[in-house]
Amino acid sequence: MRATASVMKMANTVVTIAVRIQTRIFPSFRGVWVFEDGMVRRADSEAPSRGRGVGGGGGGGKVLVHMPSSEVVTSYEVLERRLRELGWERYLNDPCLLQFHQRSTVHLISVPRDFSRLKLVHMYDVVVKTRNVFEVRDAATTAAPP
Repeated sequence: MRATASVMKMANTVVTIAVRIQTRIFPSFRGVWVFEDGMVRRADSEAPSRGRGVGGGGGGGKVLVHMPSSEVVTSYEVLERRLRELGWERYLNDPCLLQFHQRSTVHLISVPRDFSRLKLVHMYDVVVKTRNVFEVRDAATTAAPP
């Protein structure tokens, strides 16, 4: 029983450190997180708004923006065009996912096939794997595309 308690305490410490690192990279991860029964969950009631696709959620949503052109990604056609410019290619033909890969890396970007199901986690996946090219912004403060 003692070994289990010390393992859980050590795991909780590791999660605390990981969450502190993540909040510096992804400010939307800030808040109180709890490690229980081998799972990490958000404990505070004021969770940040979740991205519900581009412009989703009444102004509280997030949008993916191509930084060099300041273009808001409003569809997968826009995303795929911008990724192709960076050397990304469509990967496999999955019925539920669109996947992109670069031959020069092991990275794989996976997004739901239905653009309306694009969530914040998918947007950050694109941001992390295409450093300094895309960013996530508040939909309310981002101008609509021309």
